[in-house]
Amino acid sequence: ALMYVGYGETVFDNLVLEVPAIGNYNVTFVGGGLYDGVTYFQVTVGDPYRLFVPDEWTTEKGRTYTKVTIYDSKKTLMLEAMAVIVYDGGDNFVGDTDVNEDETPMQRMVYVSSNRGNLVAAPKRTSMGEVGY
Repeated sequence: ALMYVGYGETVFDNLVLEVPAIGNYNVTFVGGGLYDGVTYFQVTVGDPYRLFVPDEWTTEKGRTYTKVTIYDSKKTLMLEAMAVIVYDGGDNFVGDTDVNEDETPMQRMVYVSSNRGNLVAAPKRTSMGEVGY
């Protein structure tokens, strides 16, 4: 942060909070021989930013997905089901805040690809910020 000093004032410009988690934050300013100055702010879920594949995920309906990362080779390999979820820029699950302008749930198309082999899967739509494959 840059600090500009004037007559009886100090301005902190461009304060940055990296990957903000949802919650309440207190900010305390301390100066020699002065009482502290305290302010606060709240971080809420932001705009959808990226897709994420968690190691384990339980949907609102109670289905649990556990990511499997090792498979034995076969002629045709069927991968275990896995969840794909929508995160905001602070790595917070978007969930039911992923809505259109008219407040209806956003349905984003999610496609699957692989850097090797012939991975075949139909595109799916997200619902409430999540989709299961």
